[in-house]
Amino acid sequence: MQRLTCRLLAATLFFASLPAELFAFTLPQPAVPFRLPGASEITVPAQMGSVVERWQPADVPAAGLVFIFQDVHTHMEAQVRLSQLLAYLQAKFSLEQVLLEGATGRCDIAAFTSFPDAALNEQAALWLMEQGIFTGAEYYGVAHPGRIALSGVEDPGLYSRQLAFYRSSAQQRVAALRFLQELRIALAKQEKNLPRGVRRLLSAQISMEEDRGGNHAAAFMEELESALRQEHFDLEPYPHLVQCFRDRSGIGTLDYRSVQEELRSLLTLLWRRLDIQDRDELRALARAIQFGENSSWEYYAKVRRLACEKGGFCGESLPYPTLREYFRRADMFQETQTREVWAEAMLAARDLEERLVQTPAQRALLHGISLTRILDRLLRIQLTPAQWIECQQAFSAGIRLVISDAFEQWDIPIPIREEELQSLIETARQQLEFYHLAEERNDALAGGTIAKLAQSDKKLGFLSVGGFHTLAILQRFKEEQIAYVVLSPAVSEPLNQDRYLARLQGPTVFAKLHKRAANQAM
Repeated sequence: MQRLTCRLLAATLFFASLPAELFAFTLPQPAVPFRLPGASEITVPAQMGSVVERWQPADVPAAGLVFIFQDVHTHMEAQVRLSQLLAYLQAKFSLEQVLLEGATGRCDIAAFTSFPDAALNEQAALWLMEQGIFTGAEYYGVAHPGRIALSGVEDPGLYSRQLAFYRSSAQQRVAALRFLQELRIALAKQEKNLPRGVRRLLSAQISMEEDRGGNHAAAFMEELESALRQEHFDLEPYPHLVQCFRDRSGIGTLDYRSVQEELRSLLTLLWRRLDIQDRDELRALARAIQFGENSSWEYYAKVRRLACEKGGFCGESLPYPTLREYFRRADMFQETQTREVWAEAMLAARDLEERLVQTPAQRALLHGISLTRILDRLLRIQLTPAQWIECQQAFSAGIRLVISDAFEQWDIPIPIREEELQSLIETARQQLEFYHLAEERNDALAGGTIAKLAQSDKKLGFLSVGGFHTLAILQRFKEEQIAYVVLSPAVSEPLNQDRYLARLQGPTVFAKLHKRAANQAM
């Protein structure tokens, strides 16, 4: 009995000396069911992008949710933001399905992930993205294999027809743009005859359209609000625009002296980390503000980007509370700039310009400048949906008449020959077909996305698509009761349009490499 007691005591001491974790166990937990997030729940880090529009059915459950990324094709910074947003949304909402413009069916990237060296695979994908061949979605798929499924939602026939049309009309567009540039230069010399308010609005609008970097959209809104209030313009017909101005005025309630002091402290902290180009750009922006040539929005946007990229001060990590609050309110203001706001802004700007011009000659000049700007964007494949409507209206009204009137009213000769003017007008007319095909693709892109969403269990998807297609796709989503969140990438550099058009024109880098290999083999 004594021996048994000793053995029991020894066993007790032995087990007592073991860590408790060896005996810990938990019952298997049931898997948490996936819950489709509401559109109002979605936020993204400011250094990656911003939510520019969202919608959720009010009376019925949403049939799904789609993140729509407004892609800037072949723009390296935008593609990096696309990859970052995918990583963020995949981690936060278990995003799996990514849908792409310019492709059809399943996008198989297995060939780019087959090498045993994962770092080499990622480097190759990064190089392809730098060349404008891969998007940020394809890069993310290669860098993080198995996390997302890539699929194209194009109608291949429509896409091929539009691409073939673009390539076949390249030479005519080059000649037409040369003729158009001569018209624009001649009309620009007469801009001094327009009222000062009209000139400032035109300058802000052109900067915004040409996307010269920085926050030109906010700068245009600032210029528009100033001009409208200065002229005591009746804003009652523009309720969305009024609300946008109110949201913007909330930024002005901050202690601006504290904002400036914290900004100086931040720049002092950053200055040694900035290269010569960054410093020169900041000085140029500061001088432009000082002489009234530019808005402070672009300057603050540049400082904010540098703080994140060079100082690591992104979002809430920025150690300056008043400046951080300024950026937060600026983001809120940006989000209020919906399609309805921009439609009213363009209408208000046009109405204001019509009020400010005082003579038939000024009105003819303004119409001529506006028309040639629209024709330039048509020939460069840069029209927005609103400008596409304006372009069609211009053709209906008669382009030749508007151009002739703009020059005749100021008794200056048209700087190109009659046959060159006719060639310009005919080439521009032919380019309408490109946008008619783009409208047909809108239906295919929306329909393909809806079909893919219906096949998924989560009813959650991500669509990367060019901005021209967004409006029509959103309308289809509303008809199908599909919630959406439109995301715009945070970019500081303008699009290199020539690079994008060269990619459309071809040949691809793959074709060049194949030809080089064939030559070496011979």
